[in-house]
Amino acid sequence: AVVSTQSTGAAEEQKEDSGIVGSIDTEKIQSQIDKSLALFAADRVAMPDYALESSGAVVFTIGDTEPYTRDTPWMGLFGISIWRSCKTPRLAIQEDNSPGNCWSFTGSKGALTIQLSAQVFPEFFTIDHIPRELAPNRNASSAPYHFRVLGLDYGNAPKGHVLGNYEFNTLPIQTFPVQQNPYEKYFRFIKVEILSNHGNREYTCLYRFRVHGRPHDTESYNG
Repeated sequence: AVVSTQSTGAAEEQKEDSGIVGSIDTEKIQSQIDKSLALFAADRVAMPDYALESSGAVVFTIGDTEPYTRDTPWMGLFGISIWRSCKTPRLAIQEDNSPGNCWSFTGSKGALTIQLSAQVFPEFFTIDHIPRELAPNRNASSAPYHFRVLGLDYGNAPKGHVLGNYEFNTLPIQTFPVQQNPYEKYFRFIKVEILSNHGNREYTCLYRFRVHGRPHDTESYNG
């Protein structure tokens, strides 16, 4: 009887241990799934972005582009409204694509020159916008449509090397290959020119513009 009791106790302990191990494995798997989903949500392109501000890129200039301020709040001093804030072009090189968190400019034409975080041989560009489902009235008319990308030899270069002309028509995110770079140049400055939007006559919103490619100090590249 004593042996039987001990055997039963050992079996119960083994079941409990097995249950704990199973629980731990399940938690690890779920944790890995959560991390993978978070990474996917944060960046579905899976390529380094050399136009990302947090990695060292900066907005060099917006040229003659007129910021859109109509729907932005007034700023004041001592209760007196003095000027209206505007949505900084820095938003276009940041990761937060929350609805409304975009660089907005008047009309359908604008330009943004970015000093990349490294000198890069460009291979792809990506534009982000919010999904239609998250836009007010599901209206994405402020999204860029036709645009052109140029590589600049320096920030204020009067002319650039045209790397491609594109149409952004697959919301919320679309990646485009470089169409031409005949001299196989590396660039520290990239200029994106928005030439039209999806029909909004008042303003255009650029949520994020990314630059992907091969940094200058890379010795070899397989791709």
